[in-house]
Amino acid sequence: MKQKLSKKQVQELVWGFVYEFRDVVVSELGKKIDFIIIYGSAVRREFVPGKSDVDIVFQIFKESDRKPVEKFATELFWKTAKKYPDLQFEESLSVSKVKKRTPFTKFMEKLEQSSFLYVPVFVFTEGEIDWKNGELHSDNPLIKLGQNLLIPQRSVFLRFKQEGEVLYGRDIRKSIDIKLTIMDRLRLGAAPQLLSLIGFLVSLLAPKKGLGYAVKSLLYQIDSLLTALSEYQKMEHHKKIEENERILLQEFTQRLEKLIKLRLDYRKGALRPSDFRLFHRAIQIKWGELKLTYFQIMWFCLKANWFIVRSNVRAIIYLFIKSK
Repeated sequence: MKQKLSKKQVQELVWGFVYEFRDVVVSELGKKIDFIIIYGSAVRREFVPGKSDVDIVFQIFKESDRKPVEKFATELFWKTAKKYPDLQFEESLSVSKVKKRTPFTKFMEKLEQSSFLYVPVFVFTEGEIDWKNGELHSDNPLIKLGQNLLIPQRSVFLRFKQEGEVLYGRDIRKSIDIKLTIMDRLRLGAAPQLLSLIGFLVSLLAPKKGLGYAVKSLLYQIDSLLTALSEYQKMEHHKKIEENERILLQEFTQRLEKLIKLRLDYRKGALRPSDFRLFHRAIQIKWGELKLTYFQIMWFCLKANWFIVRSNVRAIIYLFIKSK
């Protein structure tokens, strides 16, 4: 029986893949590429085989090079991935050609591809993205929906500055100068909230897929809350959970006490310390350390949505009190 890789070995392996992929791309296409940057779970050293993708963004100089670069990079990605079977990209990416799908999961993965979820590489041309102000100019209706109604695009590009790593070319992070508006902060919880609701609905027909959405929504929520509260920085998940708990329970209660002039107990109320255990369960599920039955999956998805709703309401109240 093949020995399971440790979490440290997994992170070393994924970066071995990234560097090998990068080196070939640069040697073949370097003159056409402005820069390559990576962000997400690989950068945070949280990559999980069969669950995570690698978020690699190319910016090229000419629109005419887009399709050739995208085609070469995608083919190279899968060719390189064959040398790293333990990373299980065939299981995690929506464009996988070998993964078994039902008609319903096939439909969901088409939506993922349209929304730039679980795809090998992203290729943009110079000028398509306003990196300084954090704006993507796109005619894709799903992207427009996301940037206008769901997670504000400025927060996404702010994440590039906070945790992105440049793999090749100029350091675009130096150009990013984004200030989140109060509306940006208020909308940050919308994407995790919608994703968790979709997770519950999908779990009725495709439990594994629905559970994946619910887990992702909770992990998104960790970052969204910290970003909304101006406390985000690159750190391990357990530290993010502790920081969320501190702000939304202890600090929230202290500020509320000063406002209403009453003594309160942060361990009681609509949001409690025990609620944050849900984050730890999400991480265990992602790493395959916790298995759930069909009904447990539906219950977990429902709890994820209800927690996100309550924590979003708490965050909005916190921002209001903090501004006083």
